[in-house]
Amino acid sequence: MPAKLPPSIEPYGSYRAWLEALEGYADQIAYAELLRAEPLKKAEYDGTFSGVLAALGLFPFTHQAEAFRALEAGEHVVLATPTASGKSLVYQAPALKAALEDETALLVFPTKALARDQERRLLAMEKALGLPRTTYTYDGDTYSEKRRRARESGRLILTNPDMLHFGILPRHPEWARFLGRLRYLVVDELHYYRGVFGSHAGMIFRRLLRLARYYGASPQIVAASATIQNPAEHAGRLFGEAFVAIRRAGSRTEREFVLWRPKALDPTGEVRRSPNIEAAHLAEHAAASDLKTLVFANSR
Repeated sequence: MPAKLPPSIEPYGSYRAWLEALEGYADQIAYAELLRAEPLKKAEYDGTFSGVLAALGLFPFTHQAEAFRALEAGEHVVLATPTASGKSLVYQAPALKAALEDETALLVFPTKALARDQERRLLAMEKALGLPRTTYTYDGDTYSEKRRRARESGRLILTNPDMLHFGILPRHPEWARFLGRLRYLVVDELHYYRGVFGSHAGMIFRRLLRLARYYGASPQIVAASATIQNPAEHAGRLFGEAFVAIRRAGSRTEREFVLWRPKALDPTGEVRRSPNIEAAHLAEHAAASDLKTLVFANSR
């Protein structure tokens, strides 16, 4: 079903037609494309994680099932599907499966807020599965008694790169139980790990993997990002391992793309109006038409 257009656009039938009807339009549209909506596609999946999914009342879509099958084949997996496409389930289900089998998973997030949000979700899933508490956030705000419980009985630990570097790896003998049973390393928001910070984080992750192997584990890596164009290459450089990339989600909303050239100021088209002025005029028309608009420009 086509996406419903805003009331001010409906009479034109498309955003492109609306733009072409604007006062002063002078053939600025260089390219336009309409991508039709694709509904979510449920997958036929009866693999390793189907029991956990069924107990939670969940079913995988095609891209999630593809990721599960890659994990079952022993691959490291990186998901680069859009926001709200269900990337979290791809690491939640395997992590919970590991917890049910008395194995462990380490989930690394770049911020405390993201870790706390996932902790709430995983605790609810644990309860639904009948598990005792095995999920703990381990960061600078975790008090000492809870840290002790996390080390001694935690199966799913949520942390950040700084705490991994300063609080876990230097004290690895205290984490021998956890590291020796490490089944999955989950790194969400993979795009954060670039530049100098990415280089440092990559060394931290490689130290972690080396210590896990020292204690007898061979963890698989699940990485995720909604905003990265070269997921397998980026993850490979970060972790020093080969990855299977899952890039296409099982659905998409209708989207219309328009590439806009500033208005030509001479017959040759070599001299054109300032892009900032064009952006300002487009934003003005959008506001007048009551369209929700986000503008990125080089100057105010």
